Amino acid sequence: MQPLTSEGFSFLISFSEDHSRALKAACARLFPHIKWRPLWMHTATGGDSLGSVSNLIFSDRAKDPWEAGGPNRACYERIVQGKSTEGCEEMKPQTGSPQSFALHPSAVRLFIRDGAHHADLRASDPNDSEELRRVRRKEREVMRKWIDEALGKEVLNVA
Repeated sequence: MQPLTSEGFSFLISFSEDHSRALKAACARLFPHIKWRPLWMHTATGGDSLGSVSNLIFSDRAKDPWEAGGPNRACYERIVQGKSTEGCEEMKPQTGSPQSFALHPSAVRLFIRDGAHHADLRASDPNDSEELRRVRRKEREVMRKWIDEALGKEVLNVA
């Protein structure tokens, strides 16, 4: 179960015990052979131990409904309020925020103000924004660094 809303501005759907029981019953009727695992998404994505996972790039996008639950929530809120997003490009989660968690030192966080879901993973297009192009360059740079470190030498620089 992914506790997200589709409009992108609220992350966790608040569940009461009654709501949870009703949802479980509805799922059991629709999918009788599937085991109810309401916390599976949390477990499958590393749970609270995400800080021990290395070499990750988080590219959060303001036009992505999934971004609402990301650690760059402070940037997202600034966009919604029409405020400056200066400094959001490589922002770490704010300590004490509901979405804050410790990241491994090798993890990189990028913010794409005008990006949509997986925009940075799609093929380039002449209509791509300069910001999206910059993020793709940064992602390649970071991955090259990780490969260099793993191999202990410089590798071919591919644009």
